[in-house]
Amino acid sequence: MPNKEPEQDAGRGKDGTQAITRALDILTLLAMGHAPKWGLKISEISTYLGMSRPTVHRILNTLTERGFAQKIEKSGRYVIGTQVPLLALARERKLPLLQLAEPYLQEVSRIVHDTVFFSMRSERDVLTIARVMGDFPIQVLSIDVGDRRPLGAITSGVAILTQFDDAQSTQMVEQDELRLAAFNYTVPDVLAFVRESRERGFAYRQKGLIPGTKAIAIPVGGPNDPVMAAVTVSGMAKRMTEANVKEIIDDVRAECNALALRLHQKLGSNISTI
Repeated sequence: MPNKEPEQDAGRGKDGTQAITRALDILTLLAMGHAPKWGLKISEISTYLGMSRPTVHRILNTLTERGFAQKIEKSGRYVIGTQVPLLALARERKLPLLQLAEPYLQEVSRIVHDTVFFSMRSERDVLTIARVMGDFPIQVLSIDVGDRRPLGAITSGVAILTQFDDAQSTQMVEQDELRLAAFNYTVPDVLAFVRESRERGFAYRQKGLIPGTKAIAIPVGGPNDPVMAAVTVSGMAKRMTEANVKEIIDDVRAECNALALRLHQKLGSNISTI
């Protein structure tokens, strides 16, 4: 998401690109975290994006008229409109990225017997794009496919942040202070977790999103790769002790490294094939 900038008329700007950029920023925000379910108020969108309320209101009116946003009349909040998923139907059912990743995710699930998530970086966000169930009787379904959060607000995002140097990761986290606060995270706490995870070689969340669970996340690819992603394993806390994690981490990391190599070979620098 952009930093705050001097407010200008939303309908102006070179070739009208400013209005388009702001509309896309609003749609991205509406797709994030709890927003798809509960929606966001105009005042919240204004605060997060640094736009004036009249500008947000004008853009939302247009998005709502065209079906890309929807207003919940009872609360006055806005959510993603029906046109967004309908447009997505025009693309292949399974992304090439997922076709390449699927066998590696299945193998990780076989190794750990727990739920495996695959998430990819999207600017300063992380988007969960796949979930594979293990065969242990109790599965931790802490994240839904399509869930989008700031990088610092989820274990997979922290794993991705470890692939940047300290100055770069610090800048990205600091730019998201407001959005992280919405998930009850502070910048110092996130940065401490990123540095701890970078030293460890993977992110190990002692308290998962669901009480009584834990999660580990291993990065897939770096800043120079076509995809920056992470594989996350979520399980019951009793199963994911330090000792158990030590037993599985090398095998899981090997699959993640093999997946990163496969993506680099097949996708190269052509992000359009993802």
